[in-house]
Amino acid sequence: MVESSFIKLCKGLNKKEFGRFATFCNSPYYNKHKDVKKLVNQIHKYYPNFDSGFLERHKLFAFLFPSQKFNLKKLKYVFSYSLDLLERFLATEEFENDEFKKKEYLMRKLNKVKNTTRFERHLKSMLKQKPENHDHYQWYSTHNLADLYFIKQPKQRVNQHLQNKMDQFDYYYLVEKIKNTCEMLNRQRVYKINFNYKFAEHVIEYILNNLEKFNSSPLILAYLQVYLTLVEPENEEHYFKLSGIIKQQSNSFNNTENSIIHSYAQNYCIRRINNGHKHFLRELFDLQNKMLNSGLLLSNNTLVEGHYKNFVTIAIRLNEFDWVHNFIEEYKNYLIPSVRENAYHYNLSYYYYSLKKYNKAFELLSVVQYSDYIYSLDAKVLLLKLYFDTEEWEALASLVRAHQQYLRRNKLLVQKKYERYSLLFRYTQSLSKLKQDLPFISKTMAKQNFEQLKKNINKAGIITNKIWLLERLDQSLTKY
Repeated sequence: MVESSFIKLCKGLNKKEFGRFATFCNSPYYNKHKDVKKLVNQIHKYYPNFDSGFLERHKLFAFLFPSQKFNLKKLKYVFSYSLDLLERFLATEEFENDEFKKKEYLMRKLNKVKNTTRFERHLKSMLKQKPENHDHYQWYSTHNLADLYFIKQPKQRVNQHLQNKMDQFDYYYLVEKIKNTCEMLNRQRVYKINFNYKFAEHVIEYILNNLEKFNSSPLILAYLQVYLTLVEPENEEHYFKLSGIIKQQSNSFNNTENSIIHSYAQNYCIRRINNGHKHFLRELFDLQNKMLNSGLLLSNNTLVEGHYKNFVTIAIRLNEFDWVHNFIEEYKNYLIPSVRENAYHYNLSYYYYSLKKYNKAFELLSVVQYSDYIYSLDAKVLLLKLYFDTEEWEALASLVRAHQQYLRRNKLLVQKKYERYSLLFRYTQSLSKLKQDLPFISKTMAKQNFEQLKKNINKAGIITNKIWLLERLDQSLTKY
């Protein structure tokens, strides 16, 4: 098979997209190269893997140029033209999906050819319809087109387009300024990168002192609350104001802004849960449910496995067992094929573990493949819990020894994640040893040992499955 940038890009197309590309290629308006048309129609037969021996370069050249001697340079030219055409197709597809851009470019052309009647008709239509979902850049572009048009007319008419375009540009700038400041704060927290926040504090101060001016722009108010949750995370009022805006205004935001804002809200809930604020479990569950029902968690009708797992984990912690079982079954087929079986069996195993149906959980967990290091970690954590709850102490000790070696050797794990998993295994083993020592020590000594371990765990900071660990410890401590 010919290895080329063109073939690699073709592999990224789904079946319908490749079919449309073939149609695009056959259009004389877009493609005047007969060799390119011949090549695309031929490789279309071997979609999606393109692994036929017929696509070997000498055979392909003989097909394209049957009476000529093999010329690699000439074959590369055909592939180069084909790549250019494919990239043009992709750009055209994106353009065709943007109704506003199509109307904007049409009006630019109408203005150039001086068709005032059609221009004014389209402008009137655009001004009647609000640009999609509080998109201030669309508003700015619309009024900019109108202002440039009217200022060139022989008889100038009084209009507000200059003022309106500047107002919308200000709104657009403020949204982008706060949004990117939030992203900088987020990356600084995660990656320990320092940024220069030029003018950001002045912008925030201006908005806070003039909130009434921004009632017509819920997008600015939403990102303001996102910013405040990042700089003042202990003040939960900021989150609940953000939650209120999401509930009332999310239908007026476009999908991109909706996804970003919901993700910030979701991450705030997760951080609060990790810090021991359990009431945010219900907040997170309701928020993710809303995202799922509105389609925000689906991309090309596909659900990311991380979202699938998070839903199961949260729902089980809320004892939503009927809901979670239906979810696991219903959304299995929304996962990409390469991870589907692993994700399905792992999450179903976790479901049965939570119902204390340990044999079924062991059976399902044994099917999970450990080739993916994320599932290897998660599966072994679940196995650790199973061994602990069934008091399989020798198996637990063996798992801890093997897994601590795995954590030290796995270079894909960043240091923080390594520490979180390592602490879980270490303290679970410590707790198991305390439970095994109970028949041989006094109740007073046992209580002291449990209390000391609890202090150590609480001092350790973030530990994977820390809540589970403390729950198991408290169950032992209450007996004394």
